[in-house]
Parts: sequence; structure tokens; C-alpha cells
Amino acid sequence: MPKGFQEFLRGPRMARHKRIIGMCEKLAGLGIEVHPEEVFEEAGGSESVGRPHLAKVLLKKDISHPWTKPLRGFLAMAPLAM
Repeated sequence: MPKGFQEFLRGPRMARHKRIIGMCEKLAGLGIEVHPEEVFEEAGGSESVGRPHLAKVLLKKDISHPWTKPLRGFLAMAPLAM
């Protein structure tokens, strides 16, 4: 990719990383421990990490919370393309 385009993508990618860290902090406040590194690892080194990666980590950890059942149903209906 052209260098200018890579530079253009840097801001949104950094924002995604910060958003994942913030989501993990909010989950910790609810007593759900998910480390950002787990989410980044789930993304497989992709710089475009997002909510689907966080959802997959939560499902792999088999976290029992009122919203996990609908989340499992949604992800079963629409498998993630990773």
C-alpha cells in the first residue's frame, strides 16, 4: 500500500486499540476480566481489531452473564469472517 494511505489508516487503527482497552476496563468494572492482549491476539495480529474479536474472547472464556446467551445466538447465526 502507498505510504500516504498507511499514514491515513494509522489514526483509526490507534482509535480501535484504545477503544478495545476501554471496553476491557469497563468489563473489569462489571467483574468480567478480559485483557486487551487477549483481544489483540484473537485478531491474529491484524491492526483492525474490533468488537467481534472481543466477543469471541468472551465466548471462549465461557463467561456467564445475562447477555451471553443472546450474544451466542447472534454469533451462531452470523459466523465471523476472520
